[in-house]
Amino acid sequence: MDCSLYNAPRYYDIAFGWDPAGEARILEDLFARYAGGEVRRLLEPACGSGRLLRAFAERGYRVLGYDANPAMAAYAAERSSGGAHPDLEVRRAGMTEFDADREFDAAYNVINSLGYLTADAEIVEHFCQTAAALRPGGVYVVQASCAYRELPGEPGVWSSARDGVRVRTCWGVVEQDRARRLSRERCRLEIDDNGRTLVIEERHELRLWLSAELHALAAAGGLGVCGVHDERGAPLAPETELTGELGNLYHVFRKADCGCW
Repeated sequence: MDCSLYNAPRYYDIAFGWDPAGEARILEDLFARYAGGEVRRLLEPACGSGRLLRAFAERGYRVLGYDANPAMAAYAAERSSGGAHPDLEVRRAGMTEFDADREFDAAYNVINSLGYLTADAEIVEHFCQTAAALRPGGVYVVQASCAYRELPGEPGVWSSARDGVRVRTCWGVVEQDRARRLSRERCRLEIDDNGRTLVIEERHELRLWLSAELHALAAAGGLGVCGVHDERGAPLAPETELTGELGNLYHVFRKADCGCW
């Protein structure tokens, strides 16, 4: 996807660079709960600037991430170079293009990055490729928000700063097209780069997730759903209606599993 946000990896890394320790802990708990056996080898599709790759490498995991955007992949690789993270590798590949040459214990895809695949066929292809990269019993944790019952009145707003750069981010859903299964969203970054100001503002079109469809597409790709957890990592009951009001949920899929959730 050729968006200015994703062609500005330094600003992206600051805007979305909140402390990854909490996310890493939730993912580790989900790996331990569902994967069965030791988890040391991790795969991150759509790794972006590599913030979670670095966090897991620092925790002693062997990690490989890939991203379709050349600027993002280059930034993630540069940030992990210099020998500080010898067990971290970054490649350039799209979510339907990755060809694994090794086996992984678990994979993860966060902050709704999977949503940039909007067609059923490409989503199934991605799940097939990810399943092929996992060992038997390995898990794929996908963080994705489902369709809202009612759109929120205001976008999410947060600010981040690093190295004299301050970024104020606004992100919100402006329309849900249920017929075409598309979520149309608006993003605005207001940037102060050591006194130089600029604005990145753009619209994004992502997959509108209905939980039953997401889980069925994963099953078509060889992955069965075995749990859904909220943003804090707490498990949700199978009868829970999964909607956008619950936030970005962790959907846990296991290889060679018909599903038990």
